[in-house]
Amino acid sequence: MVKKREFSDEFKMEVVNNYLNSPFGIRVVARSYNLHSKNYITRWIPELIKKGLLTEEACSVKCKSSASIEKNPNPYEAHSKSPREKQLELENEMLRAEVAFLKKLKEIERRDASKRKDSKP
Repeated sequence: MVKKREFSDEFKMEVVNNYLNSPFGIRVVARSYNLHSKNYITRWIPELIKKGLLTEEACSVKCKSSASIEKNPNPYEAHSKSPREKQLELENEMLRAEVAFLKKLKEIERRDASKRKDSKP
């Protein structure tokens, strides 16, 4: 019979924080702590959130793919945008305004040019 391994909350926090702050995937982090499966970490995240030891915001980026934490039950709802997405949207809006301005300027220049042609004797 296999004895069930028990881990302290401190150890779980260390492993989860390492996972959240590292560029490595969940399996690599699990292996580095001699855990046999990534499922330990995926189970610990909601457990630590429920205990108040971890916030959902702390794991928002990496935990989006975790099925055990269902922050947004409706997949069609808009997700919170990353700073890069916000920056790109702002740039897009600025470029659209610039294009609209240039179109209007070109229209005014054409109209002025046609008025000058009409007014010449």
